[in-house]
Amino acid sequence: VDLDEVYPHLDTHVLFKLHWGGKGVKGDAWKQLLEGTDEDEGFRPRLERMWREQTYLHPRALLGYFPCYSEGNDIVVLDPSDRETILQRFVNPRQPGNDHVCLSDFFRPKESGELDVVALQTVTVGDEVTELMAQLEKDGEFAEQLFVHGLGVQTAEGLAEWLHAKVRSDLGIPDVQGRRYSWGYPAVPDQSEHEKVDA
Repeated sequence: VDLDEVYPHLDTHVLFKLHWGGKGVKGDAWKQLLEGTDEDEGFRPRLERMWREQTYLHPRALLGYFPCYSEGNDIVVLDPSDRETILQRFVNPRQPGNDHVCLSDFFRPKESGELDVVALQTVTVGDEVTELMAQLEKDGEFAEQLFVHGLGVQTAEGLAEWLHAKVRSDLGIPDVQGRRYSWGYPAVPDQSEHEKVDA
């Protein structure tokens, strides 16, 4: 994936506040941290420089569309070649509050007789960023390791958002609709479920 296509999908708010240590900084101090001073490089110029100079981010993505239906709390994924053979069954919990919804509620149920489609994606920015972080730690370059780690994480997230935009476009879904769910979050808390994607 072309990194320049990913850049607009970076969540710089999360990058600057969470990963690069800007949490709780406000007002003039925040503006100074963001833009920098004569002595210190600000977050925004640092990001632009790091993006321009880096050679360690290698974004790759894999996307698959699969026929499916819901059955209770499960999303049942079918083999695209025959649209009948069950490949996997993703188990989703009901949410404790409000309407007690779960992800399977957003797919056509088996009893409808109509199939739906589920898009499954995986992204990576490669191993080199991890190797660089290990080397920076070994060299005692902890601040630079923090910046590299944040950029790597947010590039992977930006790549996932870039791919999600492609899914919406492919399926004719408006930009304001559609959600991207990841294992480990409340809607799909059991992280072992993601191993089914590899199978």
